[in-house]
Amino acid sequence: MPTPMDLAESFGPQLEYVRPKLQTMFQTDAGLYGEIEDKTDSAEGVSMRQSRIPVSLAQFGYFQQFSPDGGDLGVGDGGVTDALTLVPVFLEQAMSWTAQTEWATDTSKKSVENIVNEILDKGMAQFKSNLDALLSASAGDGSLDTVVSNTAGTITVNNANLFQDQGIYQLVSAGGVIRGNVTIAYCDANQNILNINGSIPGGITAGDKLYIAGSSTVAQSSLFGIPYMQLNSNSGTYVGLNRATYPGRLSTPTFTVSGALTQLTVRRLLNDIDTALGLDYTKDHKVVFHGNLDQATAWELVGTVVSQVIQNQLKGDNSQDMLQKAMPETAAGRKFFKNIHAIPGRLDALVLDSWGKVVNKKIDYYSVGGMTMFPAYGGSGGVAAQTLTYLVCGMQIYNANPRAGSYVTGLTKPYALGA
Repeated sequence: MPTPMDLAESFGPQLEYVRPKLQTMFQTDAGLYGEIEDKTDSAEGVSMRQSRIPVSLAQFGYFQQFSPDGGDLGVGDGGVTDALTLVPVFLEQAMSWTAQTEWATDTSKKSVENIVNEILDKGMAQFKSNLDALLSASAGDGSLDTVVSNTAGTITVNNANLFQDQGIYQLVSAGGVIRGNVTIAYCDANQNILNINGSIPGGITAGDKLYIAGSSTVAQSSLFGIPYMQLNSNSGTYVGLNRATYPGRLSTPTFTVSGALTQLTVRRLLNDIDTALGLDYTKDHKVVFHGNLDQATAWELVGTVVSQVIQNQLKGDNSQDMLQKAMPETAAGRKFFKNIHAIPGRLDALVLDSWGKVVNKKIDYYSVGGMTMFPAYGGSGGVAAQTLTYLVCGMQIYNANPRAGSYVTGLTKPYALGA
């Protein structure tokens, strides 16, 4: 008996709908690095000899009372100068694709996006995002975050946005023992969970650190980050100078608050800079506040609490919306720089006038004889149907005046992640 054509038999001529846009499902924020890249001192084309940043560390002359009736005026003093010394470090972002991937997506008739162009475009953005993660969270040794807890296939950290999907990272004990590498499948930024592809090295425990691949994990061996440049300490070294030789001069003012961000906290951050460097320092120099969304939200709540609504003066049928479209862009009249790579529970006041970078190799594609794309090689020794390319840079970032800044830690989050 004849049967009607069913759905499966009609699939041949049916057309598929494909949304003509490739949706990005990961962050590529350049954050503070983008600000420093464009708006701070930059020495381009430096060699691998040490770059010197001269600093004046002590006031000039002696102040004393004297007798003009033949009294001894003394010999005086000429102050103290020295120099920070630094050399560039080199970082890279490797990318690759197969020939079939390239051929299958190289025209608009085949694909909604040219995947190779997408890799190259997003790769540059991701490279700068990874640089910003180091700048925002690293102690200058390539570290990014610490382990909070772990299960068989996951690692919980303080800020999962510091990591990259499909990235490889080193797991190191608090005592400096390298446990091995972990490969992240996907980062869950809202839960601060790193979903691990494959096994996690044995012995992992809370407090272990995660470092970028290739880092020696030695102090001052990687890109200097805010936790390195804004540190309250008189021990160790700072950009080549011994902190103990100049106590207080290479240390950033700080304090701890076990509570929510308030106006007093923000004012003290500014006052601590003026106390160290003079009453009008924060008025005469560009200060920005740098914090994650937790503290940006906390600052918004401060303003919401002090808002006043006079109900009988409202018009219309709706109650007053107490939340504006976006969070405040300023605090105490200075820019509040929101950065998803910033350390949660911490707020920094940065005087970017004293920040800069030395550059041996600007961000660019690795080139050999003008070639920036390279073939892979198969097991036979012949060429494989795969293309490799690399973004590279050689630079170092510095703060010529660590006293020109301040930071607060211990701030509570206004909400719990995952709640």
